[in-house]
Amino acid sequence: MLISHKMEGIFSSFHTFVATELEREEIATFIHDTTIQKVIYYKKQLEISEQINRIALLEMLDDIVFELRDLCSNIYPLMVHELGLKESITSILNQFMKMETVSIMTTFSIDEEKVNDKVGTFVLRTVKELVNNSILHGNAREITVDLSTKEKILSIEVIDDGIFKGNYQSNEHHFGLNRIVEKVHLLGGTVQINIEPTSVRIRIPIEGKKNDSFGFD
Repeated sequence: MLISHKMEGIFSSFHTFVATELEREEIATFIHDTTIQKVIYYKKQLEISEQINRIALLEMLDDIVFELRDLCSNIYPLMVHELGLKESITSILNQFMKMETVSIMTTFSIDEEKVNDKVGTFVLRTVKELVNNSILHGNAREITVDLSTKEKILSIEVIDDGIFKGNYQSNEHHFGLNRIVEKVHLLGGTVQINIEPTSVRIRIPIEGKKNDSFGFD
């Protein structure tokens, strides 16, 4: 029994380490591939310019500020705290439907009083990542998002009509999905992935009231 508990602690620490490293890698890649590259480009433009265009310079800085704000929003979205979970998810899905040729049906039966902001943020990120995967990697045109709470379990299910080539779980394009799986395990939850039709079902335990500290501390 003691050995079992010790091994559980080792695996839990390993999952925490992996999830943290994955997020660090993603943030570093984003900054390197976007913000830093733009700063280098703008610096070179200024070096070769005989006169500094104040308006153009301000536009450059605004562009960089916008990207950094977008990064901050991805790291810790404030939408859940400000709008509530349902409205936040609805807003994200509407953005997808405006930008892509896709229809997204939503079933929302979550008791938001049982979901604190940190878990709500995880749910928002998860839905966004799963829908993005469905569109980009599965070429889905119809997606169903089902969110519900029953007793002390929160369920997330995303089903689509997309077709994935190769192994869905090991596909190199599913870095985001692997990160989600790690976080679900940290929360003591489970992930079930099916093909034909493609679906991802996540179940995580929730306890207490909205202001409790359960979740990501």
